[in-house]
Amino acid sequence: MRRDSPPPLHVGLLSLLLFFCAALPLDPDSGTTVVSLIVRALGDDWLSGLMLSITVGLPFGFGLSVAVHTLFRGRFGYVAVKAAAMLLLLEVSLLALLLAHEGEGIAPWALLGVSASALLSVLTEQLQRRVHPGVTPISFYIRWGALLIAATFGWLRLQFIGNDAPGACITATAVCAALIAGLTRRRTVSSSA
Repeated sequence: MRRDSPPPLHVGLLSLLLFFCAALPLDPDSGTTVVSLIVRALGDDWLSGLMLSITVGLPFGFGLSVAVHTLFRGRFGYVAVKAAAMLLLLEVSLLALLLAHEGEGIAPWALLGVSASALLSVLTEQLQRRVHPGVTPISFYIRWGALLIAATFGWLRLQFIGNDAPGACITATAVCAALIAGLTRRRTVSSSA
């Protein structure tokens, strides 16, 4: 089985930019960044720091995995991109279920709808691979991972309506992810070598 070609260079560069969004401030007043939160947590307790980097750092790690996959022209990173996209799906689904259950925030059910759409798309793709064997194109995972990030950070941005604006991290992450999703074309691959 062969894998599809890597995404275009501009998708890889946007993904690298997504990764660097972790260094932008979450709060314009304190200047706290995702990187500083993770470093502080790792200094306090390595296990808490690891859990924080896996959960809060996952969108940025996804950006890094897509950038590496693109910059190495598809020779490295397929599994990392797929794993990050599937972990994002799990993380956003759990967050959406928790928020919908608690009724927290503005439009908590919208995030649940996004995660349900992503889950149905993944299930459909897997069923399609049973009927038409082959490797799921990397663009599928890139597009859905980026859509989940864009939707989640867009939803987070929505929570600030009527309040002080969030730091640049939230808006920049949503925009980068939306651009990655929009610029990643749907590709198909055959099951032959």
